[in-house]
Amino acid sequence: MERVAAFERNGQSSDPAYLDALGSLALLYVNQGRYSDAVPVLRQALAASERINGAEHDLTQQIRVTLTLAERFANPR
Repeated sequence: MERVAAFERNGQSSDPAYLDALGSLALLYVNQGRYSDAVPVLRQALAASERINGAEHDLTQQIRVTLTLAERFANPR
């Protein structure tokens, strides 16, 4: 969390390392079953990946899938 905040504080949200930090934080939350916490981080990661890599990039697509799954687990029906 601190690493993500440092990138944001320093205006480095277009740095690929920022995307790595978001991904690590989201993965931590998912692995802990904290899907409600993972969803906003994954949304940030998706936006950053679209900006950095483009909408069709493999990583962007992976984040999109992970976000969809996290949203489903966070809000089971």
